[in-house]
Amino acid sequence: MERTTLRDRQVLDALKKFEVVKFQAERLADPAVKAMLDKCGVSGLPAFVIIEPETKK
Repeated sequence: MERTTLRDRQVLDALKKFEVVKFQAERLADPAVKAMLDKCGVSGLPAFVIIEPETKK
């Protein structure tokens, strides 16, 4: 993705309004990685997720 999609000017412009965080997830057996992927509903890699901030109640 970094060699193709994330070099596209339209994609880069659209991403300017977001905080972009890269999460390396190669170790799928790592409980912390699995927990994050499960929370985000990611079933395969590579994946991109847009997460809205949690509101405090």
